Order: sequence, then C-alpha cells, then structure tokens
Amino acid sequence: NFVVNSVPLIKQFATPFLRHDLTTFSFSFHRNHLRCAPCLSLNPIYDYVFLDGAHTWAIDALTTLLIDRLLKVGGYLDFDDYNWTLAESPTLNPRAFPLTRKLYTPSQIKTKQVKMIIDLLIRSNPRYREVVPNKIFQKIS
Repeated sequence: NFVVNSVPLIKQFATPFLRHDLTTFSFSFHRNHLRCAPCLSLNPIYDYVFLDGAHTWAIDALTTLLIDRLLKVGGYLDFDDYNWTLAESPTLNPRAFPLTRKLYTPSQIKTKQVKMIIDLLIRSNPRYREVVPNKIFQKIS
C-alpha cells in the first residue's frame, strides 16, 4: 500500500474533502483513516509514506504520529522539505502572505518546522533508522 502524490488520485478519492490548505497526503489520509477513528486501531498497513504536508509543527507533528501508527515495521517514511521555513516560502512568507504574521510568531516563521518534527519525533526514536539523511527513515521495530 502506498500513499502517493498524484493529481488523478486527488480527483478520484478526495474531491469531497478538497480544501485549499490540505495536501495530497492529507486528502488521501483523511479519506482513508481520519473519517473513522476505529481505523487508527487497525494493524499498520503502509509500506511507504511520502509526507509532503503543511510543513508546520501544528499539522505535521500529529500527522507524523498518525503515520507511525499506520506504518508497517520495515516500512519507509519519506519527508519533504527538511529545511523549509515560512520565512523562505515563496507563497507563505509574510511579504507574500501577510496573514502568516498573524498566525505565527516571528520565531515560528523562522523555524525549520519539518526539521523539528524529524529531529524530535523520528530521528530520536529508536524504532527508526535514517536511510537518506534528513529525508527517509525506516521503521525497524
């Protein structure tokens, strides 16, 4: 089972859930699991997950914890944009999108939030080993 970044999949499976602030992963994940809380108690089902999420702690930290519950031992978790910040985003930096200043503190705008998620939740977790630096981690137990 794979979660992939695919426009045809969005159109096929996620159309009822489309919102401008969700990602391909969120669409697929929402459709398959978040509608049904008991689904989270199922055995892990994914061999590989590519997380190209919101790039913020508030959304992607929880997403990462949910992925961990659904990722098989031996499976891979692939992160996008390790060094991404709101400050350097072409579309969400405060100059391009002034609402960012209202939604986040100056420190949060400058923080590499995907890096923080990887460092605090995955890299420090003995159940994961780093396969590709700052990007792909394999669940080993």
